[in-house]
Amino acid sequence: MPTREEVAKQPLEQRLGRMSHTAEDLAAAIRGQSEAALVRRPDSKNWAANEVICHLRDIEEVYFVRIHAILLNDEPKIYADPSGAADRFAEDRQYLRNDAVQALAAFRRAARLSASDPRPHHNRRDRDDADVARRQPPGPVAPGAGREGLTKE
Repeated sequence: MPTREEVAKQPLEQRLGRMSHTAEDLAAAIRGQSEAALVRRPDSKNWAANEVICHLRDIEEVYFVRIHAILLNDEPKIYADPSGAADRFAEDRQYLRNDAVQALAAFRRAARLSASDPRPHHNRRDRDDADVARRQPPGPVAPGAGREGLTKE
């Protein structure tokens, strides 16, 4: 597995290609693993495989909303509190109690939704009100608000 520094040096197309296979790579990595193995943390500071998958599922939804906010607003305001937010998500959403296979399936659906968005990403100043209305995300997709739109086929 390449290091973060090695990945950063790769061409954009190669990095995007790698990202498009994340769900399949995760599925292969957890195939045949017991529930106990998936929820076992390697140490007190690092997450279990199950927590990583749940985090990817949830953060895919967050970034979907953020990208659409950027595309739909001339001066979007993106609020974030990065200090410990991931660990709070893991605890509040009880990542260790989630089923890894179900979380992976939800991540796969959310990633597919993000990747298949057909709206063109052109200059925001070239849009009119009708164009903005056509670009609205399909239903509520904010985490915790309408999550079912991302987790059902």
